[in-house]
Amino acid sequence: MKFTKWFKQEKVPFEELEPHECPNCETVFKGYYCPNCGQSDSEFDRPFGFVVYDFMGNFFSFDSRFFKTFQYLALKPGFLTSEFLAGRRERYAPPFRTFIFLSFLLFLLLQILTGKALKEPIGWEPNAAEGVAIVDSINKEFSDSSFVLTEEELDTLGSGMEVNVDELLAKNSLESKLELLSQKIDEKLQEEKGQEDRKTLLQMKRVLSSPRALTNAILKYLSWAFFAMLPIFAVFLALFYRKRKMHFIRHLVFSVHVHSFVFLINIVVVVLALIWHLPGWIYFMAFLMIQVYIYLALRRFYQQRYWKTFVKHMLLGGIYSLCIAIAFAYVIYNAFMFA
Repeated sequence: MKFTKWFKQEKVPFEELEPHECPNCETVFKGYYCPNCGQSDSEFDRPFGFVVYDFMGNFFSFDSRFFKTFQYLALKPGFLTSEFLAGRRERYAPPFRTFIFLSFLLFLLLQILTGKALKEPIGWEPNAAEGVAIVDSINKEFSDSSFVLTEEELDTLGSGMEVNVDELLAKNSLESKLELLSQKIDEKLQEEKGQEDRKTLLQMKRVLSSPRALTNAILKYLSWAFFAMLPIFAVFLALFYRKRKMHFIRHLVFSVHVHSFVFLINIVVVVLALIWHLPGWIYFMAFLMIQVYIYLALRRFYQQRYWKTFVKHMLLGGIYSLCIAIAFAYVIYNAFMFA
């Protein structure tokens, strides 16, 4: 092919290499990596296509290790952790690199999915009575959130907004409905003189007028939260398996591989959701697969009896679910406050 020279690196056999000086530390050596500082001898003054390919290959390890890693991650629970800690590391992609790649891919797809959900028709047309209930529920939702209003304030704001139910129902997508409500709040702001009421209205307008900014903020904080959950889950593992007298790093590597699988399953679900409207049982099956996987991973890696593993799996699931709920509440709060 004419353009293969852009991507193909022609390596000289080691025997034919000449000793040369490392440009970083000036050590004279023979090979592709400096034995003193470890810098690669790769030349970056090459066609741009090869530089990009080389960078992607080094960062994501798009080679046989990459595909082998995902094969074992999906089909052999706990296997990669055992292999990594047994010293057989060069055969597979590093655990944290795998997690970061899957995390990046998942939250990128979630961003696309939320954008699509805001643009698409909601899929049902409520009648007038249901429309009135929707409008009324907006104030209730805000009263249950950090924007706490008294009943009198809710009545004042609601009466001033004058949201026409038919006009609201005529809007097709969720984004357009929120935009209409934002416009009504904006009209109310022109008349409102009270500082406290204006502050509340501005907070409501900010959320309703920028649903994409809000969802992006939620996804950003959520990605950080899951990264923080890696050592937290490892701490629970260390407590539940303290008699095993393992170093913390073992539990942490196990946590990274388990979370990587969870992200992998979610990536598949999100991709399917981008293509089709998924029935509820698909999500239930994905949840069930994750639970079975974690149980089998615990059984393989920690080598305890089935019933002991089952009890610990249930307890871990309950405690971890509570931590996830707290993390979600923190994410939502920060997204609403700082989006």
